[in-house]
Amino acid sequence: MNYRQKKLKKTHICALMRDVLEAVYHFERVKEERFGITYELYYALTCIQNNKKVKISDIASKMGIPMHKATRIIQRLHAKGLIQRGTHDEDKRIVYVALTKKGRQYTKEIEHFCYTAVLHNIKHYSDNEIDALLKTAMTIPYILTIPDKKGGCHAI
Repeated sequence: MNYRQKKLKKTHICALMRDVLEAVYHFERVKEERFGITYELYYALTCIQNNKKVKISDIASKMGIPMHKATRIIQRLHAKGLIQRGTHDEDKRIVYVALTKKGRQYTKEIEHFCYTAVLHNIKHYSDNEIDALLKTAMTIPYILTIPDKKGGCHAI
């Protein structure tokens, strides 16, 4: 057993994953209570956020969900007035979505809430600890990437 394997025991990794899951779960519950939006709906909003208009199929692909599920999510966001829908000029089967003014403001409010919560929670950390935290946090998407059966990877 090498140094890394000794340091990263299965029990430690499993306990860490449970702790992270618990923290994210409770953080998302507070956001849901405060803003009335589930994690899944919020994630769909973030898939749209940086683009003027996005195809529903692209959202489904990014979220790793079937098209019919993405369509239901889009319907729920539309019912809340957070997005607008439109079809392609030539192919009416292609549906685009974009954030409404309300959706952009809503997303900004959620992001501000997250930002201020994190800043409040790390105010007693040293600059070196914050740098280490940021360095680690930037690698989370890579750390949580799952190899698929074909030898490629599926990022979580």
